[in-house]
Amino acid sequence: MSIESTERANIMRLVQSGQLENIELGLSLAESLQINIEEFKNDIEFIHSWIIAKQATWLNKGAHHLTLPEKIARIHSMKELYLSQLKLTKLPNQIKCFTGITSLNVDANQLTNLPAVIGCLTRLEYLSISDNQVTSLPSEISNLIHLKYLDAKSNQLTSIPSQIAGCVNLIELELYDNQLDSLPKEVYSLPNLDTLDLGKNRFNAIPLEITTISQLRVLHFHYNHLVTIPEELHNLTNLEILSLDQNQLRCISSQIGKLSKLEQLHLEKNQLQSLPPEIRNLSNLISLDLSYNQLREVPKELFQCTKLYHLYLNDNQLDCIPPDIKNLENLYELNLKGNPLTSLPPEIANLTRLTDLDLNKTHLEYLPLELFSLASLEKLNLSDNKLTSLPPEISKLTRLTLLYLNNNPLPDSEIAKVRSLLPDCEIVFECKL
Repeated sequence: MSIESTERANIMRLVQSGQLENIELGLSLAESLQINIEEFKNDIEFIHSWIIAKQATWLNKGAHHLTLPEKIARIHSMKELYLSQLKLTKLPNQIKCFTGITSLNVDANQLTNLPAVIGCLTRLEYLSISDNQVTSLPSEISNLIHLKYLDAKSNQLTSIPSQIAGCVNLIELELYDNQLDSLPKEVYSLPNLDTLDLGKNRFNAIPLEITTISQLRVLHFHYNHLVTIPEELHNLTNLEILSLDQNQLRCISSQIGKLSKLEQLHLEKNQLQSLPPEIRNLSNLISLDLSYNQLREVPKELFQCTKLYHLYLNDNQLDCIPPDIKNLENLYELNLKGNPLTSLPPEIANLTRLTDLDLNKTHLEYLPLELFSLASLEKLNLSDNKLTSLPPEISKLTRLTLLYLNNNPLPDSEIAKVRSLLPDCEIVFECKL
């Protein structure tokens, strides 16, 4: 073996050792021998090995800072840098040398700000700073003209700098769980913004300017303090996912029907008492969550949304389900838990694709025989009702794998009968009555 081959092998051994001093020695040796460390890119991950070694010694010392060797920055093939879960209170200044990376992850540290040198990473496409204590973003963020994804959720941001206008290629802006009550007008002018998450902030209203982001496809505004929805929301005609849950909404505008591309609509945990008939125009709706509201009836127009796969009506005040439910032939999941129904319409038999049906706490005293026509059913929750027996037709539910019967006045003999009729189904029964 030649001397050069021996040295290369030594460098490989040092860097792969995972020991901080050995990694730094290996990098220095490669530099002194004028060996391009780029050659090792397919064999070792310098930066990951280095950080793992650094973390082991550095966390034991209780330190909260990190120094990155600039030699590592010379690995031109390195595109991703992960510095998450290191208890960092600030980012190392040497990060400015990593001008070739396209992805930077500093999640779950103890950062209170981003340094201005972040603006040196002009090739960044992905930047994630979630789960820190960051209160502001530097104006130098305007230099990140290639940035496509910015994840700043679960921080303490009170504002967004107007210089975000420089991020002209930004597609996703994740700002969930901060302290924002407004956005700069520059956000609304970002030409490629596709996804905007403002959930769990301090908004009292949806800014009208948001309704001008015509290309917006995903909008999350859950867990704020919204009382109404602006009529202009219907301008977001490309919207596919809309989350307005966990607010204080009492009504939904009829303009909601103009969001014809909507596929997912989250309205759970509000104070809704009714729905506009225009909801029938949401012809592409796949998932609708209306749980934990104050609905006393479901408008028959809802059942014209025939593409629905998932429908959550649980924990409302519904005392009946309209026979029009038969139109939802594509439904896979139906949750009616916590409604004072007392009975089900025979038309439920038409939901032949249904795999998950929750009837917990619906005051049922008996089950319609049509229920046992649901041959695709895999999970059925009948807990906390008033059932005293189950018909032998339950044996038709041959795909059923899980059946909840808790807290029904069912005698042991009835439970034994059901077990014999459904030998391949797990039956959960505990009675505290």
